[in-house]
Amino acid sequence: MLSQFERRELERIEAWFRQADPRFAKALAAGTPPPGGFRARAGRAAADGLTTTLLLLGLASANVFLVFAGMAGLAFAAWLHQR
Repeated sequence: MLSQFERRELERIEAWFRQADPRFAKALAAGTPPPGGFRARAGRAAADGLTTTLLLLGLASANVFLVFAGMAGLAFAAWLHQR
């Protein structure tokens, strides 16, 4: 259970979020992920493209380092998509 002070602080933080970024506050209240902007989508697309390229180049050239880098990139890209 939260103390009165903690409850007031949380309400103050919620009010600040509602004022500073209403879309983010609405997404948090609904329990959905906050909307990603263009930069977030572009970053995920770039990670996907680079990872795919590394993995395909590694498989085509039988280069173990490129295959490993592609697999590590896949894990990183999956993490980006889950955020």
